[in-house]
Amino acid sequence: KNKENKMSWSQYVDALTNAGFTSAAVLGTQDGGNTYSLYAISNGFNISESEINVLLGTFKDRTTAQTNGIRLNGVKYIPSLNPIQIEDDKFYCGRITNPVGGFVVAKSNTLALLGVYDANLQPGQANTALLTNRDFLSG
Repeated sequence: KNKENKMSWSQYVDALTNAGFTSAAVLGTQDGGNTYSLYAISNGFNISESEINVLLGTFKDRTTAQTNGIRLNGVKYIPSLNPIQIEDDKFYCGRITNPVGGFVVAKSNTLALLGVYDANLQPGQANTALLTNRDFLSG
């Protein structure tokens, strides 16, 4: 069932930015999702280890993200739904102030894909593009 991975991780980041995301990252886990490492990230997009921990820790406990929002590359995103809706191993947050947009994060057993978008990409399009790539990688 697994597809042979002939692309480098950075090519998956490129696929996401080509789909309309302004920034993207591929994160991997070796321990079932307790910790994640950065496999590839788009140029100019910097995510700190603490930002990664809050972002992906939200899948296990929504409290911090719900209360304080989620910062990526220093930009604060607020969950659009209270409580944060996690379905199909993905969730999203948005911004209504500058910069307008949001992010989608989706995970599998070994990977998490993150895509940040601006007003040029609609949330539904962002969800579809990210899940398509996640499902391809998941086999």
